[in-house]
Amino acid sequence: MAGQKYILTDEDDYVVFTPMIDHSKMAQVLRGEVIGAGFCHIETKEDEDGNEVPDVKCYGESVSLGIKSTATDGIIISKEMTKWERGY
Repeated sequence: MAGQKYILTDEDDYVVFTPMIDHSKMAQVLRGEVIGAGFCHIETKEDEDGNEVPDVKCYGESVSLGIKSTATDGIIISKEMTKWERGY
């Protein structure tokens, strides 16, 4: 089973969404240039302080955008989710 789809921009703006929507349609609502897109799984892990934080693993590619995912995409999205969760 495929995970969720995601898109990441050069402004660290991201969206995780259902596989039923095309990447190209979702990209229209984001700020910045798309630098990563594909699929992802979101789990949690403990940080150095023992807090649970998001752990995003990205893979695959967006055919409609012609952009591949990288491991760095997951690191960026995980950090951005943690900032949002903590209110930074």
